[in-house]
Amino acid sequence: MVAELHRYDRRTGTFDLEFRVQVSTVRQPKSGDDWTHGPLMMFDGKNATAWCDGTDEFGVAEFIRLEYPEATDFTTIQILPGWGQNARTFMSYNQVKTFTVESASPKKFGYTFPESIREMQTIELLRPIKTDWARIWIREIFSARNDSVCISEFVLE
Repeated sequence: MVAELHRYDRRTGTFDLEFRVQVSTVRQPKSGDDWTHGPLMMFDGKNATAWCDGTDEFGVAEFIRLEYPEATDFTTIQILPGWGQNARTFMSYNQVKTFTVESASPKKFGYTFPESIREMQTIELLRPIKTDWARIWIREIFSARNDSVCISEFVLE
């Protein structure tokens, strides 16, 4: 699934493309479920919403790909690596434990969270990455009762 995030520019009166996001799969709402789990949920600033994968594989090998209109320098990754709605929901769905990042830059790296924590995690990069796209691969999860892995918030700065 592909979605785009636009920002309104008051100076020009136009909506400018901030970035395009693609995810490998999306969890379909179940009967009586009011939630949608599309990729833009990771960028809405709300811990109560989340992108959740749509496979029975527990979220391992799922990806998020971000594409920018032009190459941008990134020095920080922020991620809430689960569905942060509340403690019960967070512990009911799989959370990201290990992920890798690849991009147009030759730099590729991975990160492992030492434990499952229901708050925004900040990862400072050793060197800036300049790229117009980045793909984040989920490599390992903290397992929970439900099959889906969820991410409430995700920011590259």
